[in-house]
Amino acid sequence: MAKKWLSVPEIAEELGINRQRVYRYISKYRIDYDKKLKNVNYYGEPIVKQIQEHFTVVDRVSDIGQKSPSDTRKKENSAQSTNIKPKESDTATRVSVQENDTAIQDNDTEEKGKTLADKGNKEDRVTVKTVIEDYRQQFEVLKQQLAQKDKQLETKDKQIGEKDEQLNKVYRLLDQQQQLELGTQKRLKTLESGNDLSEDKARVKERA
Repeated sequence: MAKKWLSVPEIAEELGINRQRVYRYISKYRIDYDKKLKNVNYYGEPIVKQIQEHFTVVDRVSDIGQKSPSDTRKKENSAQSTNIKPKESDTATRVSVQENDTAIQDNDTEEKGKTLADKGNKEDRVTVKTVIEDYRQQFEVLKQQLAQKDKQLETKDKQIGEKDEQLNKVYRLLDQQQQLELGTQKRLKTLESGNDLSEDKARVKERA
């Protein structure tokens, strides 16, 4: 590179690519120019190297993609042809061994399934027993609580009955008191009326 600063057409000419690709790369990655003269952008050596490396990599990738896969197919065919075909006896023995292995595996899986089912049943039974025991304990506790409440209710009923008896006694005493008061009032009235009659009789005797 003779010049220190290069424009886009000069970079495209030096790299041997289309200038439009250079413009697109600069606009895509927003590369700033290093120098501007007469409305022409000039770029320094580092940016030119960056653009060159980018397009060399892109061209290599495109060249690899454009290659025909005939070579790879030929290699695969040759590799497959070089492989030795197995004998029929070997295949039969292999199949029998595989069948035996599968049968053994099936038996193992069945036995494992049975053991797991037995374990599951045992675990289920244990859980059911524990749940039943919990319910029994709760039932016993509730029974005890109900018995205590019954006793409390009996004592309350007794207390209420005693209070009723006491109230009845009080009412009887009040009735007796009222009756005594009425009797005393009647006696007082009769005594007062008797005094009045004796006084009237004495007055009549004096006049005679």
